[in-house]
Amino acid sequence: METIFILLVAAAVMALVVSVLISPSGGGPEPRLAVAGTPARLTLTEVAQVNRIAMLRLLSPELALQLAARLEGDAWQVANAPLYATLWQRGRLDEAQALRSRLDPHHSHQALVTLLKELVDAEKDDEAAALLERLGEALPEEPLLRSALLAAQGKPEDARSELEHLLRGERLSELQWLELARLQREQGDADAARHSLEQFWTLSQGSEPQALLGMDMYARELARLGDIERLLERASLLELERENPFIAPLIEAGLFEQAIEQIERLDPLWRGTPCEQLLDTLLQRGHLQQAEALIAAADESLHGRLLLSLLRWRVDHGQTENVEQDIQRLARHEALRIDLSLSLGRLYEQSHPDIAGTLLAQADRNLEALPAGEERDQLRLFMIELQLEMQTHLPERQRNSYEIRQALEEMQRISDRQPFYNRVLNLQQRAMLLKRLGRTDDALQLLDDLQLKLRSAQPDEDLDEFDLALLQEGLAIAYVRLDQFEQARSLHAQIETDISAASEWQQVLVEHDHLDHAVENLSYTNLFDAEQTLDKLLAKLHDSEDEVAIELNQKLLDKLTRDDFWPQPAAA
Repeated sequence: METIFILLVAAAVMALVVSVLISPSGGGPEPRLAVAGTPARLTLTEVAQVNRIAMLRLLSPELALQLAARLEGDAWQVANAPLYATLWQRGRLDEAQALRSRLDPHHSHQALVTLLKELVDAEKDDEAAALLERLGEALPEEPLLRSALLAAQGKPEDARSELEHLLRGERLSELQWLELARLQREQGDADAARHSLEQFWTLSQGSEPQALLGMDMYARELARLGDIERLLERASLLELERENPFIAPLIEAGLFEQAIEQIERLDPLWRGTPCEQLLDTLLQRGHLQQAEALIAAADESLHGRLLLSLLRWRVDHGQTENVEQDIQRLARHEALRIDLSLSLGRLYEQSHPDIAGTLLAQADRNLEALPAGEERDQLRLFMIELQLEMQTHLPERQRNSYEIRQALEEMQRISDRQPFYNRVLNLQQRAMLLKRLGRTDDALQLLDDLQLKLRSAQPDEDLDEFDLALLQEGLAIAYVRLDQFEQARSLHAQIETDISAASEWQQVLVEHDHLDHAVENLSYTNLFDAEQTLDKLLAKLHDSEDEVAIELNQKLLDKLTRDDFWPQPAAA
């Protein structure tokens, strides 16, 4: 029989993976193929739809729910079964139960198993056992899940028996060995857990190229068993220049020096996130001396970022008396001290006006002593922008028009001597300040002048095509924020370079309620947007509840149903 195998793979991320084993067929209706382990039969088109919904379940659950609701028959059953867990974990219990009541017996059971497994994978075994009891359901047959639930029900002997039976039977995958190790450790059998971890390690070495799938869980289990030497020895055998799954478990275990050693193995460009995670943990646990040592040892690209995090922690925890001292003591040079003072002044100008005022005054004095040059110019622009920003917070009659005019003139003088890229960015920023000061006509004139400059600009050794395209998009965004949408759209349409990876256009369309254009502009890359622009778009469409919003929502779903929205497999 022709068979489609659909496997749910759980790791750092989860995805629905489809392997299709079919023989060539002629024309005619698309054949329906059996799905292994279920009574469902799907067409290849439905398989693609189910896979996309499975991915959206992780990236945009609400969109996954809406797309799954459009399916029919077996495809509806297969796509919606995992969404029971999605609804439950989002607190939409009534909807979850209503959805499950529509599933056939097989998929109803699969829906519950998915939820129980996800709870257990998140180490919420007690919650999973309580749910099972509340629903009055029998224990699932899957041995690892069954063992975890038995242990949570206070039946340790039965739980161990399940694991022993599993080991006598089927061959385990890498991830199953990891899950087995966790259960064995939790059930008090550390030696068995170590054996299972060795089995995982042995199997993982057969992967080409060497995969990191599950390696974070492996490292975490070693740390929980106290096998730190083994953890470090295994880490040394892997090439970890961009990602190092051994860092987080070391931080969690309080082994900060070892964590730093692993961070130092990373390429410098990839050290930022783990350094910030380590600093956060050090501050949360009150290890201020180690936090300062980490900041002192950081390279130049990270030093200021980490120090700003420490200073913000000081302010947020009421230790404002130490902030000025820390800036003087820990910052490596005067320009950084000024930059930190200005950054904190901007962040706390309204919530902590006293400390913000002190820091801004200090920065102003120190700026006067800084040697002339590009660095001083950039900091001076930062200071002027802050001063103008503070003016925007005042009622118009209380604003000092003389100071505003002087500040704007100085901004112009500084911008005139800056490199082209910086000059354009600063002019865009000044236009936004003018708008907030109520001088919209001046802001528009500034943007019109800037448009002429960009129109004649050509890529060169100081400004490549990508940077020029980013400047063009920045100008279009500025026009949107000045309520000149048609001009903005025309400008954006003229951008020929692909800047989708760095584009903010979609965010601005949603932010300013150009929802029809946001739907039209939506692309596959927007699904991975860290700003969750897609969810914001869906929320605005839902909140509108008018006919236009309903129609746009349907148009959005239609777009995601089409094959051309999704990446296509490369030709053989």
